[in-house]
Amino acid sequence: MNGTLVMARSLDSIPRQSLESYIRALQGSLSTGSRVHLGITIRDPSVSTFSTSFILAALPFFSRSPPKTNTADAANALLIPPSLVIPASATRTTTPLFTKLPQVLELLTSGHSPLKIERVQNVSHDYALFLNSHVRNLEDDAQVRGNFVHRWGMRKWRQERFLTSWEAGAMNAGLLERWTIVVQKS
Repeated sequence: MNGTLVMARSLDSIPRQSLESYIRALQGSLSTGSRVHLGITIRDPSVSTFSTSFILAALPFFSRSPPKTNTADAANALLIPPSLVIPASATRTTTPLFTKLPQVLELLTSGHSPLKIERVQNVSHDYALFLNSHVRNLEDDAQVRGNFVHRWGMRKWRQERFLTSWEAGAMNAGLLERWTIVVQKS
């Protein structure tokens, strides 16, 4: 596949009000044959906005203190290898709580430069395992822990462990879903 570029991006860190413009910019930036693996967390459709379950699902997205980072760090956080999904330590928004999967698919396949959907897959179980692994690394791996604390501070390290564990629990409880969408520019 000559010329095919594979990238992975998380839509969780894109503010909901910017999602359409972000997707339009993404569509315009891709060359023919390029593939993008998109990850997005969404609230399970059975979870009502005015329910206790919603509050439990929302905690990881509302409570994180803003990261002490510059714009370049935030931009780099959006680009990761396809084998990984962006860790919870990246900038988070409330997009997962108020965006539905069909809305995202419609945005991807519309506009002046629509993308072709190759695959849509629920990866909630694997993502919960990934989140739990991230927490274990923060707790058990001295180098990972030290690097995180050095860069973000002890308060952010505690917050990251707690909220990432909570998000994994909400995923396992079926309050949240994680989806991978593979698109290609035709």
